[in-house]
Amino acid sequence: MGVLLMTVSVVQLHVLASVWPNAASMPSILVVLALPIPYTIFGFAVGCFIPSRLVSAPLVLVSVWFWIGFAGNSSIEVPGMVWTRHATAYAMGTPDLSQVVSPAALVVPLLFTSALAGAGLLLWGVRRRLIGVLLATAVALGGGGVSWATARDWEYRTPMASSGMEEKCTSQASLVVCVPELYAQSLPGVDRVVRQAVGRLESAGVPAPRKVTHESMSDGGESDVWRVWFVSHTDEQELVRSVGLAAMPEETLLCLPYEEAALLQTWLALTAGVDPESYGSDPLVRAARELMELPLEEQREWFGGTMAAAADCAR
Repeated sequence: MGVLLMTVSVVQLHVLASVWPNAASMPSILVVLALPIPYTIFGFAVGCFIPSRLVSAPLVLVSVWFWIGFAGNSSIEVPGMVWTRHATAYAMGTPDLSQVVSPAALVVPLLFTSALAGAGLLLWGVRRRLIGVLLATAVALGGGGVSWATARDWEYRTPMASSGMEEKCTSQASLVVCVPELYAQSLPGVDRVVRQAVGRLESAGVPAPRKVTHESMSDGGESDVWRVWFVSHTDEQELVRSVGLAAMPEETLLCLPYEEAALLQTWLALTAGVDPESYGSDPLVRAARELMELPLEEQREWFGGTMAAAADCAR
């Protein structure tokens, strides 16, 4: 069943992002396939001590469900317990194209669950003899202690490492446009669309970036680097929309009142070249189109004032 679910996930990822697993991603796949095994062993161990299936099966099901549910959802509310989220691999984060799950983040859940399974096996085999109980306790505490020591300082999100994937870029007129190596065949089309959208935005008073590249969760936060989301089969209008929205830093979006932020987003997308018809009858489109009908100088003044107000708020 695990192999079937993983196969479906891999095919789904290929359909969505046009990528297949490579050597860098294989450790994550193998760990995910291996993780159910310790839980299975632990369940059999409990069944050995509580022969009645009417008791042991629901007990294992409910206890594991509560434990993983607490670790995944509630551990953030208890000081010092976020490590259990990583130890149970409840919600192992999804890396972007420039990342892989860090080796430590793969080892911790496998070590933690294997320690519990090993303790269960020891108790299963010796029928509660003192030496078995002591060994089982040592294995459980040892695996849990190492997992805690490794993951105790981690934050909510799964730690990631660089995948080492290169970028393919073009450089022209002080603007660099890059795509991940996997999408190198899309670079000419992406370059054309991005440069046209950036040109339209610059004419309306939006400062041009130094570089436009693929969106990454490891973004360094450079204000002159725009990060856009696309895959090899992304619609041209979606790419244009992504370029327009990349012109507005996240702190700006969070700092402005909702209505102003939404209007700014819509104006940026339409100015970049998005077809207004794609928004339907959204009243924001009418307001944004009214702004676009103003002389360019007035549009630049409006955009500059909005950004200045957001910058004051962000300080």
